[in-house]
Amino acid sequence: MKNKNLLKGYQRDKRIIEEIEKRKILTTSQVHKLFFNNQSSGLRIAQRRLQKLSEQGKILKNRISFDGNSIYSTDKINPSEHLLMSNWVYVYLKKTLPSWEEITKYDYEQDYGILRCDSFCTIRNTKTDKHRFYFIEVDLSNNEFDKVLKYNELYKSNGYTNWWWVKLADKFPRILITTHRKKHVLERIEKENNGLLFEVLALNELYV
Repeated sequence: MKNKNLLKGYQRDKRIIEEIEKRKILTTSQVHKLFFNNQSSGLRIAQRRLQKLSEQGKILKNRISFDGNSIYSTDKINPSEHLLMSNWVYVYLKKTLPSWEEITKYDYEQDYGILRCDSFCTIRNTKTDKHRFYFIEVDLSNNEFDKVLKYNELYKSNGYTNWWWVKLADKFPRILITTHRKKHVLERIEKENNGLLFEVLALNELYV
């Protein structure tokens, strides 16, 4: 039993390291949500495992994030709040997808000329093998919000048709926006959207 538990712990640690490497940075809370959310004292367990992996030199402990969490990476990186929130969207989707769906790709900063999306998420239905997709935008500034116009322009221009995901899609991807000014973004969608599918989440709605 002891050896079995050790093997289970080793495999879990390996998955944690791989997830941090793929996401570039993850906070203690994000690792808790992804790996220990269903355990009592899950946050404390996550803290202990991350501290141990850091002491072993398998991951790097960076500065504290804006929400008081430690940030971990596998390489030296300058953590940004933008990337951090993009990864909260990833965690949110992982925790809210139905059991028959899985995230197969989560890419950063795809350049479509008209715009550069913050992330692009590919979700596969494990029963039907069909795919659906999200453009993801993190809105943290108070600058003019022009993404509704830009996504409509991208769709109208067909400036996305050479991308690999088009042959797997049955419609233009949904655009998921997380923002500190939800009312303002919803008003822009109401005024400027021409049939695209938008979903808007306040930043605090990501912490499921």
